[in-house]
Amino acid sequence: MNEALAIIYNFFPKGIAFDDIKYTTSKEYARLCNKRSEFEGESKFFAKEIQRTLPNYAVVDWTNLAEYNCMQFKVLILENQKIIDDDIQLIQALGGSRIDLMLYVSVLGDFYYYYYVQTSYHDGIWKFKDHLVRNEEMKRISSKIELLMSGKKLIKLEDIICKHVVPDLETELLNFGEVTIFNCLFTEIETV
Repeated sequence: MNEALAIIYNFFPKGIAFDDIKYTTSKEYARLCNKRSEFEGESKFFAKEIQRTLPNYAVVDWTNLAEYNCMQFKVLILENQKIIDDDIQLIQALGGSRIDLMLYVSVLGDFYYYYYVQTSYHDGIWKFKDHLVRNEEMKRISSKIELLMSGKKLIKLEDIICKHVVPDLETELLNFGEVTIFNCLFTEIETV
């Protein structure tokens, strides 16, 4: 955890509110912006490696380095099912429910995190929940992802570390006392 925090404090100014001009003019924020720009375009190569690792699964690159501190990928956990541009058509074709692996690779440090999410759509209502039960297919996929990441010398962060609150930091979307290690290293849009 100390290694993750040291990296975070290199990119986020301590004790300064996001709406304070000192935040966006800080050396930490400048480092953050520079680091994000260093990785522009890298996600395409990473997505290809994930696709080679899981050739029978659809991989979607959700990376947005203009806003977040990670490369983000979504893998549909259903062999040989192509992604349909229309989300409603896809989920209806899958019987109203789907499971995806959500993979985050930090651009700030050598860390990654993943989890499985189940999405359902019934009567016009979308529902999302963590999918904790892993079947053999998911265990096999997890092993392959972990092997790929290990080969890249990336460290998987466990839930307990990701959920650790960093009380002296604020981000654009999260106030002091709400920011976690996950939010800093990956994205503040989602939380684990």
